Amino acid sequence: MSLLPLIPADYPYVVAVGTLGIYGLLSFQSITVSKARKLAQVDYPAPYADNADAKRDVKAKKFSESSVPHLVLRRVTDSVDDE
Repeated sequence: MSLLPLIPADYPYVVAVGTLGIYGLLSFQSITVSKARKLAQVDYPAPYADNADAKRDVKAKKFSESSVPHLVLRRVTDSVDDE
């Protein structure tokens, strides 16, 4: 039994919207994290600001908070790509 008759004709649009949505969200988050990193003056390899810096500086705290969802989404999409 083939699955082709079960898939609606408009299904490629669903896949396209989902794919563009994920990459659009990743791009938006990358830009947001880059701006926050620049304002907080955190060097590039560090994924988060140090706890001491985050407690002292509001910009460093905002950078850490903005980088968490971006890193989680990157890990999810990377694990899907590996399969």
